[in-house]
Amino acid sequence: NQIFAATYLVQLGRPAEAAEIAKRYEGMLAASYNLAAIQAQLGNRDEALRLLSRHFHAYEQFDQVRAHEMKEAREDIVFASLQKDPAFIQLTAMADALRP
Repeated sequence: NQIFAATYLVQLGRPAEAAEIAKRYEGMLAASYNLAAIQAQLGNRDEALRLLSRHFHAYEQFDQVRAHEMKEAREDIVFASLQKDPAFIQLTAMADALRP
């Protein structure tokens, strides 16, 4: 719950608190997506991409779920700073299969 709540702390003007929570729980595999969200909002592109990659390829076990999670990441406002980044687009490429 702390990690999920921390995804809002940057927007609330409390980036240092968000960074501390992200650092404290960095090793928690199940929280990789939300940790990536925090890092993206803090402007830590490489760390956000690393954590998203960990979420997609170490945490998620099935390609269909990965594709949906990648689509979600592309639409998630917390990743707005990455939406045109070629590395982010490549990392979330499975989302393309879900286009109508």
